Amino acid sequence: MARGHRIEQVPEIPLVVPDKMEGVEKTKEAVAFLKSIGAYDDVERVKDSRKIRPGKGKLRNRRHVMKRGPLVIYANDEGCTKGFRNISGVEVASVDTLNLLQLAPGGHLGRFIIWSEAAFNKLSDIWGSTKRESTAKKGYKLPYTCITNSDIGRIINSAEIQGHKSLNPAKAAPRTHLKKRNPLRNKAVMDSLNPYAVEMRKTEQMRQQAAKNDRKGILAKRRAAQKANRIQRKVNYAKIHTDYTVLTKSDLDQKIASDAAERKRLIEEEAARKLAEEEAERKMLADKEASKKAKTAAAESKAPVEEDDEDDDDDDDDDDDE
Repeated sequence: MARGHRIEQVPEIPLVVPDKMEGVEKTKEAVAFLKSIGAYDDVERVKDSRKIRPGKGKLRNRRHVMKRGPLVIYANDEGCTKGFRNISGVEVASVDTLNLLQLAPGGHLGRFIIWSEAAFNKLSDIWGSTKRESTAKKGYKLPYTCITNSDIGRIINSAEIQGHKSLNPAKAAPRTHLKKRNPLRNKAVMDSLNPYAVEMRKTEQMRQQAAKNDRKGILAKRRAAQKANRIQRKVNYAKIHTDYTVLTKSDLDQKIASDAAERKRLIEEEAARKLAEEEAERKMLADKEASKKAKTAAAESKAPVEEDDEDDDDDDDDDDDE
């Protein structure tokens, strides 16, 4: 079945059993009854499916989970609720208080149901039919479909309907909204928003064509602009380093020339200073050398005179001895 019930040994579906099932009071009698009708295989399937619940539900007094088994529906409770209540997966319900959560757990149809004969016969009294009113619910009839064939498309497209002379022609569905288009990419939308866009495109095309034809002139203008830009960068650099005192190219040239003259003057002064220092040093060395030579000459001129005096003294002594 759709819900996985084991009903291979069940004799028929729907399974309607005699009313003596409502008098089963012992669990072993209920187990024997289920085995006799071939429904105990489904009970064993439920027992095998028992497992620990995943998640935090195991901490909230619902630790184990298992599948649903057969649903026993009775008309008169003569002890069957006590007999079936201790069997895993088996639920018991009264035909007067049927619950949709028991008939289709989780919204899935196909629950295995065991009906007592009295409960099955009582369904017509409780719910009635499409033509006969219910005896338990005043004025209630089962709802029924207005058509026997639910394939509406097949009915509409049938030859009988399409060939009828009073059939109106198909109407085109009105467009609820228009697709928004980007005017920057769609020329038609741009022209509708800006009528001058056509002239702008023509002007741009003419400009591009003229530029293509006069490439040399454009390159010359571009090079002149680049040169002017380089000059302006120099002017801006000079403005930064001279506290914005330079304003034009002539001022810049004058500033550069004056700076060069100042540097040249400083270099010449430094060279003259060094030359004067060297000249003074040479003069001082020459003076020292001249004084030294004079002293030496004076010393040499004085030395022979002293020797002659000594010789004279010796001669005098010799004469005295004689």
